[in-house]
Amino acid sequence: MRSVPGAELTRPLAGKIAVVTGASGDIGGATARRLAELGASVGPNYWTNESGAARALQAIEGSGGKAVLLRGDVGTERDVAEMDARVRSALGPVTLLVNNAGFGAEHNQVEDLTLDEWNRVIATNLTAAFLCTKAFVPGMLQQGGGRIVNVSSICELSGDCDPAYSASKAGLLGLTRSCAARLAPTIQVNAVLPGFVGTKYHETHKDLVRGVAPDGRLAAPEEVSEVIGFLLSMSSGFLTGACLPIDGGASVASLGMHMDWIRGK
Repeated sequence: MRSVPGAELTRPLAGKIAVVTGASGDIGGATARRLAELGASVGPNYWTNESGAARALQAIEGSGGKAVLLRGDVGTERDVAEMDARVRSALGPVTLLVNNAGFGAEHNQVEDLTLDEWNRVIATNLTAAFLCTKAFVPGMLQQGGGRIVNVSSICELSGDCDPAYSASKAGLLGLTRSCAARLAPTIQVNAVLPGFVGTKYHETHKDLVRGVAPDGRLAAPEEVSEVIGFLLSMSSGFLTGACLPIDGGASVASLGMHMDWIRGK
């Protein structure tokens, strides 16, 4: 089939199959939609927020894209294996993976954290990325290449967030670098580190986070999804093992300017 002139620029992911974990949330939903806009068929994953996942699916299909919802707890190996089988059957072999699923602990102070709470955060934020990478990498190798983006956080640099969340996001960077070294050049593995994004949680705390970033605003989820789309496209061909802050400069700002936020005041 003859390609349409310019299609590789406007739809650089045409023919690719992507899985986005945690796609019922703001960043995950924006990413699923963006990858569809770039031409990919998408498997948006969710666990409990069915309405959020349905909105992502509706947006993709409403704009002419192809998608299949993947319900599953990405912190469990059985659910990830079932997701792999379902997306293969519905769309084809996956060559693009965005490990985005994540949440924070209820308690901000380490002495208040329970072991169960710690384990739930680590399982969803870090173990899930390992399980999905392990599950989808063999298919990428069979297809001759693939790309993975892990969604970390500037909290791994600053310690702004609760200890479980910060530790899990720091672990994602270690996973990113280790996999990038071992899977190159066939598979590229990179990470993004969002700062304060205009999600429902940060919107309700915007008075606390205002002024943390030098540009003085929250990012839109779509700004994060744009960078993820770039990392999954051929335009980023020489990037692997990169960990890119998307934080409006918050990671270079003074930590002391928001110690009240860290201490939960």
